[in-house]
Amino acid sequence: SNKKKNGSGETTIQYTISQMKQMAQHLIHAGLLLPRRGVGGGGGGEGYWFSLPGLGKAAKSIADGRTNLLRRLQSSRYKEKKRSVLEHEIGRVRGRGNNDDNAAKKSKMKQAGKFVVLDLLAKGWVSIHTTCTGEQFVRLAE
Repeated sequence: SNKKKNGSGETTIQYTISQMKQMAQHLIHAGLLLPRRGVGGGGGGEGYWFSLPGLGKAAKSIADGRTNLLRRLQSSRYKEKKRSVLEHEIGRVRGRGNNDDNAAKKSKMKQAGKFVVLDLLAKGWVSIHTTCTGEQFVRLAE
């Protein structure tokens, strides 16, 4: 690569075609780029999709957590549940199947429950209501 200063004093880096192809190959092998064929008007060009390995599992986990939390709220008598209880239940359910009860796993499960509540809150699907004693309840949005 060649480093050069442009007119405003900023440093720019220029790479050869072979260096760029080599970098693309490294990103493909790392799973961060997926080759895409038939890009462009003629259909013969090449391009790439950006990728994040393991993202599919994370997306499924989030969707499952949303469904679980919404189902719990819909089946409750007043369409609401105490936030701390709900976060604990969602974290516990999402963490099933692991016999390893170390502190790090418990912390991750607890964070998973909190994440699902915050995710649905951000989407506007639930709301938080605080009682005069300071307890918070998660309620289905109207």
